[in-house]
Amino acid sequence: MNEAINRLINKIISLFMVGHACEQPGSVQNMLLDNIKEAHREWQIALNNFDHCSDNDMIDYAVYNVNAAEKRYIFLMKKARQEKLSVDIPFGDTEKTN
Repeated sequence: MNEAINRLINKIISLFMVGHACEQPGSVQNMLLDNIKEAHREWQIALNNFDHCSDNDMIDYAVYNVNAAEKRYIFLMKKARQEKLSVDIPFGDTEKTN
């Protein structure tokens, strides 16, 4: 009985988590949420790279990457707002993927 209650509680909690309210795993909404999370990570990495840029010749390149990553992130967030999706990305989330 406790196991059934735990599963029910987990299902209810999962409905309030980002991306879990979408019906199908491969849905457009889930793909958009994944792209937003990826764009946010890329933006944070670009900012980090700019902060640690020591070569004057690389500063222009670093600025370009920060601007491009930021514009992509903002574009995707606007799309999510149009789709009425809720996106929760923790501040400082710089998890790197290989």
